[in-house]
Amino acid sequence: MNDEVNDGCKRLGRFDVDFARRTITRISDGAFIKASRSETLIFTLLAESANNTIYREVLLAECWQGKIVTNNSLTVAIKNLRTAFSKIGENKIITTEPKLGYCIRQSALIDDGSHPPKSDEISCEEKHTRPLIEVQPVVTEEKLENSKK
Repeated sequence: MNDEVNDGCKRLGRFDVDFARRTITRISDGAFIKASRSETLIFTLLAESANNTIYREVLLAECWQGKIVTNNSLTVAIKNLRTAFSKIGENKIITTEPKLGYCIRQSALIDDGSHPPKSDEISCEEKHTRPLIEVQPVVTEEKLENSKK
């Protein structure tokens, strides 16, 4: 997986992945999980290849670039992702393909309306277009006195 993606945000279906903060956020309501670098890369690779099984060997090579890891590292990372997702009510994100690898079904990335939006949440995309500070009108003593009349 390309390291250039690690500094920004990426929208994958109904989720925003923030590589710098290592969070995966459900767009509809702002619920998010924290994940390790490898776990974030695993989710991204699986989501980008939705409906396709990604072999364990590919995940190990792509998500732990340059590091020597065992199959157990991948098993633990998948368990961590599933546990974190279940805490925000996402219980069937990652599917195991026995003896092969893992998959995220396209249907898991489509917003089914089960998590209604929170009006005060800002998605990754909106963070770059909305101002961080809202301008408030200035109230002088004169205006305040006039409003009391």
